[in-house]
Amino acid sequence: MYNCNTANQLTSRIDNNTLTHTYQYDANGNQTQSTGNNARIIEYTPFNKTKKLTTQTTNGTEVNETTYDANNNRIIQKAYHDTST
Repeated sequence: MYNCNTANQLTSRIDNNTLTHTYQYDANGNQTQSTGNNARIIEYTPFNKTKKLTTQTTNGTEVNETTYDANNNRIIQKAYHDTST
């Protein structure tokens, strides 16, 4: 089952009638959070580029961070795994 908001963005879905996934969006329409398997939190730059993606997995937390220059070109991308959570 799928549910959408008035902007036609997916707000929730149910897998095999058991697990509910929910989704949230910012004012620009970017997905900022999801729950369920591999829950995510997504942060954006003022220019709607992904700045930080944090994913909760069964093995801990995976983090991807991106840095952009003044022209919005990606200059640094870091990925790391945090098993302390």
